Amino acid sequence: MPQLRRETVLLGILGLFAVLAVGRAGWTLLVSPVLTAKANADKFASEYSLKQRQLANARRIQQKIDAWKKQSLPAEESVARREYQNWLLKLVQDSGLDEEQVYSGEARREKDLFTRFPYTVRGVASMDDLTRFLHGFYSKGYLHEITRLTINPIKESSDLEITIAIEAIALDGAEAVDTLPDVPPRFDIAELDVYRDSIVERRLFRPYQPPRPIVQRPEPPPRPEPPPKPEFDPVKYTFVDGIVEVIKNGERLREVWIRERTSGETYNLHENETFEIGKRSARVLKIGLRDVEIELDGERRVLKLGQNLYGSRRPGEDEEDT
Repeated sequence: MPQLRRETVLLGILGLFAVLAVGRAGWTLLVSPVLTAKANADKFASEYSLKQRQLANARRIQQKIDAWKKQSLPAEESVARREYQNWLLKLVQDSGLDEEQVYSGEARREKDLFTRFPYTVRGVASMDDLTRFLHGFYSKGYLHEITRLTINPIKESSDLEITIAIEAIALDGAEAVDTLPDVPPRFDIAELDVYRDSIVERRLFRPYQPPRPIVQRPEPPPRPEPPPKPEFDPVKYTFVDGIVEVIKNGERLREVWIRERTSGETYNLHENETFEIGKRSARVLKIGLRDVEIELDGERRVLKLGQNLYGSRRPGEDEEDT
């Protein structure tokens, strides 16, 4: 009996192993294709995403190439060299450089895709001239760049010795054929005066000079108002110029000539006649042989020939024209 029990247990264990082996084989047969399909799908998705990124990158590159073709010098080497050198020489002259020299180096082909044209500009210029040149250079959207700029101040002068290395590019298939392309600048360019204010006014190559100290000066006291000018008095310049006898209506009368010298007006007056000098009134009271009595503002005065109406003779009046 014990032996039979052991055999039964062994058979049970063997059966269990058999079931496990069959189950594992079945699991492998069922799951393995699914896992393989999933791995293939993941690989395809990864490759698809990579291709999409490569395609998008290729499109961006193509857009850049299309833009560069619009900015490129003409593809024909001789045309590109001639047109760009003429433009560069005119820019140098318009910028005001002295002793200017423009050199054209040997053109170089790159990977059968484009041609490089090196240029060198030398001259003597002020900082304002250099600023004008750089503004004109970057105002054009050509495929060109300044690869090196050397500035040497000239002793005892505000001028500079400058050397500018430039490289321009002509792409195969460029849109421009016979002339340089008409394209806007590749980035925003302000007006020339903006750069003059920020560059030229700084005096980059002069020794530093600290700003002048601000001196607080006391406010000067206000000036006293000048005294009012005395009001002009024409009486002072009105004189007895002559006494004559005239016949009026068959009657012999004495007549006095009173002359206002500021206006040149002469009054021919008889006794009891009134006249006005400026804003003041006067009346002839009596005319003698060599003097006359008048009333001025209610005050009687006796005036001799050559005297003014105040009755006082001014120095030198005898020499004046009467």
